[in-house]
Amino acid sequence: MRRLIALGAAVVLLAAGTPAPTSAASATFVDVPRSHVFLDEITWLADEGISRGYPGPGGTRFDPSAPVLREQMAAFLYRVAGEPEVEVPVVSPFVDVSPQHVFFKPIVWLASTGVSTGYTEPGGKKSFRPSQPVLREQMAAFLYRLRDADIGVTDVPPLSSDLELFTDVAGSHVFFDQILWLAYVGITTGYEEEDGISFRPSQPVLREQMAAFLHRYERPVFGGTFRLVAPTETMLSMSDDGRTVVHGASYTLPDTSVVGGVSVWDRDAGESTPVVDLDGEAHYVDGGLLSGDGRWLAVTSASARMAPGDVQDDDIDVFLIDRATDERVKVSQGSTSRWSSTDAGLASLSADGRYVVFSSWANDVVDHDLPSGVNLYRWDRETGETIAINHAPWPQFTSGVGGGQASADGSRIVFWSAGAEVPEDDNGLADAYLWDDGDITLLSRAVGGGPGNAASYVDLISPDGRFVKVRSSATDLVAEHDPYVDEYLWDAESGSLEKGPRATHFGGTGEEIVGFQRLFSSHPDYFAFAWDRSDLIPDANGGTQVLMLDETTGSIDVITRMPDGSLPFNGFHSSPRMSADGRYVVFSARSSALIDGHEQDGLFSWDRFGID
Repeated sequence: MRRLIALGAAVVLLAAGTPAPTSAASATFVDVPRSHVFLDEITWLADEGISRGYPGPGGTRFDPSAPVLREQMAAFLYRVAGEPEVEVPVVSPFVDVSPQHVFFKPIVWLASTGVSTGYTEPGGKKSFRPSQPVLREQMAAFLYRLRDADIGVTDVPPLSSDLELFTDVAGSHVFFDQILWLAYVGITTGYEEEDGISFRPSQPVLREQMAAFLHRYERPVFGGTFRLVAPTETMLSMSDDGRTVVHGASYTLPDTSVVGGVSVWDRDAGESTPVVDLDGEAHYVDGGLLSGDGRWLAVTSASARMAPGDVQDDDIDVFLIDRATDERVKVSQGSTSRWSSTDAGLASLSADGRYVVFSSWANDVVDHDLPSGVNLYRWDRETGETIAINHAPWPQFTSGVGGGQASADGSRIVFWSAGAEVPEDDNGLADAYLWDDGDITLLSRAVGGGPGNAASYVDLISPDGRFVKVRSSATDLVAEHDPYVDEYLWDAESGSLEKGPRATHFGGTGEEIVGFQRLFSSHPDYFAFAWDRSDLIPDANGGTQVLMLDETTGSIDVITRMPDGSLPFNGFHSSPRMSADGRYVVFSARSSALIDGHEQDGLFSWDRFGID
C-alpha cells in the first residue's frame, strides 16, 4: 500500500498540527480554487492517482461539494491500498453490481477484505448499493476496517461507552468504536457547536471531506491540545482515566512559614484542591500515590491531625485517604498500639488501593523481631494486616533496605537489601530481590550462582509483575559483561537476567533504550517517554521533548510541539504519565511555550482528542 508503515528499527516522526504539504506538480481542477480550505488534500489525492476527476465544462472537475458514492469510495480505498491483486469472480457477489461495472474490481476487493460486506436483502442475497452516498459514520467504519486489513491491527484504545467525545454519538451507537478511533488517530476533529463537538454521523461525506480523511489516514497529523494543570513541575501520580492528577504544591502556614504539600487536580473542575489535615491545614504532606480509579490516596504527613485519634509525635507517618468519604486511616501503625513512633516513608500503592507498601524505622510495626533500622512492610486495607517484606539483618555501615515498588495487584514487590534475605547471599552488599506473596527470590544472581560481585538495586517492576529493572555495577550477572551497561532486565518467565541497553553516550540507540523502557508501560500499544537526542527527534532544538510510541505502526510522534508545530527552544519536558486509554499525557515542563507561545513552567496535560 502507499502508506509507509514503520516497524522495528524504522521511526516515523510526525509534526503536531503540521498542515498537509502543497505539491507543485498538482493536477488542476477547474472547480477547486487556490483558496479552497482542502486544496492541499485534494491536490495530494490527484497526485497520488486516488482521484482523477472527470471532464467537464472548462476542463477537469473534482466536484468538491458533491457526496461520495459507495462505488467511488470503493475505488478510492482500493487505490489507497495500492491496487492489490484480487481474484475477480465470474459471478458478482452483489446483485446490483455486474461484472461489467466500471468499479467491479475495487468493489470485489472491498468485500474480500471485509472493509464492506454490503447489505443483506430479503431472500438472503447481498447488495452493495453502489449509487448511494457514503455517510460519515460509514466512512469511519470503512477506514477502521481498512486499517485492520492493512496491518492486522486496529489501534483502538479501550474507550468507555460513557465517553462523551461527540455530542451526537452515544455509547450505544453501532459505530461508536469506529468513530472514536477516527478522532483518536486525528482523522477527524468534528464540528464545533454551541453545546460541544458534534460528528454528524448521518450526513453524507462530501468529496472534499473525503480528500481530507484519506490524506490524514495516509499521513496522520499528530495534534492534540495542552492545559496547564498547576504551576509546579512535581507530578506524583495520576488516575487511570487521566482525570485526576496528584501534584506537589507549596503552602504558607499561619506563622508565614512555607512548607511543601500535596494537591489533587480534577480535570472536570479544572482546579486543584489541597490535601489537608482534620484542622483544614495543608502543611507537612508528601507522597501522594493514587489508586487506578482515583478513589484511594496514600500520603505521608507529620501533621498531628491527619487522621482521627492522631497524637502529636512530630514523626512522619503514612496515611490512606478514601476520597469518596474522606475517611482516613493511619497505615504505619504499631502491632500493639494504634500509633508507632519514628518516621515512615511511602513506597507504592496497588492499583485497586488495597495494598500500601511503606518503610518505617519503628520497631513495633509487626509483632516479631526485625533488623534494627528501616524495614519494608505491606499493609492490607481489607484485613488491616501488616506484614514485613524483608527479614534479614544487614552488616554494619551498609545501606540497609530500599525500593518497595509493587506490581499492579500488589502481589509482587521488588526491593534491595544488604541483608542475606536468602541463604546463598553472602556478599554483605546490597542485592536485588523479588517478594512474591511471601517467597523471596534473589534477582542479582551471578552466572555461577550466588549474589553478584558488586552492589545491585531495583528501580521498576512492570504492572503485571513480569519484568524488573535491576541496576548494578556487578561484572558477573551475565555471561558477556559490557562495562557500559549498568541496567539489567529480570524476566519472571525465564527467571534470568538479560543485559539492558547502553546509555546513549556509550553507543546505545534510542530504539534500544525506548524498547527497554517500554516493558514497564501499562498500555499494550502506546508508550509516552521523554527524549533529548536527535536520533529520535531530528529538530530537537536543544531541549527535552515528550514523545509517544505507537507500536501498532512503529511510529514515534512528538507531543510537545508549539501551536505552529515547532519545538520549544531549549524547552525541558520530563516525567510523562499516560492515561490507561492513551488519551491523556501529563508531564512536567520548564521554559516551555506550549500554550499561546508564552514560556512557562509547570505541569501540563495533553489531550489527544484536542477538546479537553
